Amino acid sequence: MPLHNLPPEILYDILGEVVASYVERAITSPPIDGWETLDSELHSEWFTDEEDEEDDDVDFASDVYESEEEARPSSAGGDDHAFDVNASGSIASSASTEASAPIPAPNEQIVSVALSEEESNAMEIWASEQERTLDPENMVEFKLYLWNVLELREGLPRNDIAPLLSVCRYVRETTIKVLEDSIGVKRNSDGSLDCNPWNLLRVLRRHYRLAHTQPFDLPPPEYPALMTPLVECYFWLSGLSYSLRQMGKLVYMDPEASQDAIQDMLNLSYMADVIPQQVFRPRIDQRSHALLVHMRRFISVSMYCADITCTYKEMFSLKGTARHPGFVIHDDKIPAFSKAVQTFVQFDRKHMDKKKYPELPGPLVDVTCPSF
Repeated sequence: MPLHNLPPEILYDILGEVVASYVERAITSPPIDGWETLDSELHSEWFTDEEDEEDDDVDFASDVYESEEEARPSSAGGDDHAFDVNASGSIASSASTEASAPIPAPNEQIVSVALSEEESNAMEIWASEQERTLDPENMVEFKLYLWNVLELREGLPRNDIAPLLSVCRYVRETTIKVLEDSIGVKRNSDGSLDCNPWNLLRVLRRHYRLAHTQPFDLPPPEYPALMTPLVECYFWLSGLSYSLRQMGKLVYMDPEASQDAIQDMLNLSYMADVIPQQVFRPRIDQRSHALLVHMRRFISVSMYCADITCTYKEMFSLKGTARHPGFVIHDDKIPAFSKAVQTFVQFDRKHMDKKKYPELPGPLVDVTCPSF
C-alpha cells in the first residue's frame, strides 16, 4: 500500500522509525577516526581537577556548521509545498523549486564535507589568535581545540529523512510532525522551520562524543531548540557515559555522597519512560541498559576489591618498632582471603571483557570502564 494511503497513526509510526533510526545513527556513530582518548601519562601530567574549566564550556563548533548539500525536492507530481534549505539554514516552503541533483542513496557511509572558503578563513584567523594566546602547558585546551576542528569538519551520515520531504504533502507534513516530536523542530508562522534539523543533530552529536572522550569535561547541555523528551534522553545518556568515565573518583568521595551519585545514575535506567511516543523508546532503552550494566559491574568490582583488601589486611599484624618492623601471619584468616580472591576470579571469568552489547563499541568500553 502506498504511504499516502496509510492511516495517520500507522504512517506516523513508520516515519517515526525512520527518523528515530537516523537520529540515533547521526548522534551516536563513532568518529571517522574512531573514539579517541589521551594516554594516561598525558592525562596525569596535564589534567587536574584544579584546572580552570572555563574554556571547556566554549562551543564554537555549535555556532558555525558547514552547509550540507541537501538535494531540494523535485516539483514533479504537482506538489505545491516543496521545501528548500535556504542560506540561513532554515527550511522554507516554496511554490516552485529548481531542478537539483538527485538525493544520494541512503546508506551507512559517513561523509566529510569541506568548509566553505569563508568558514575556512574565519577558522584560520581564530586558530592564529589561539596560537598566540595559548598557554603551551595547557595541552588539554589545545587538544580540545583540535578535537573541535575535526568534529566541525565531519559530516552527518547519508540523510534518510530528506527524501521523505519530497514524497507528497501528507508524508511531508507527517515527517515534520515527527521531527517536531523527536528533536524539537517547529514551524514558524510563514510555514518555514524555526531551525535546521541537521544542525540540531550536530549539536547533540558533539555533546555525546564529548562525553566519551578523555580527558575532556562535559559542559551543561545547551540546545538551540525545544527540549523534547527524546533530546533530553540523549543528554542523559551523554551524562551517564561521562559519569562512567568518572567512576574511579567515587573511591575518594564520602561514602554517603558516592552512594547518592550512584543512585542518581541508577535512576536514569528508566529514562525512556519519559518519552510519550513508543516508537522513540527502544534505542534509548537499549543504550541505557548497556551503560547500566557496565556501571553495576564497576560497583561489583569495587566491592570485590574492597573485600580482598580487607581480608588481606586481617591476615597480618604489625610487631616490632618502626626501625625494625615485623609481621605476624594469622593462619586462620588465610581462608577468608583466598575465598575473596577466588570469588572475584569467578566473577571476572563470567562477566568481564565479554562486550556483549554491539551498541557500545569495544574501544568505548575500554574508555568508559578503564578499571575493567
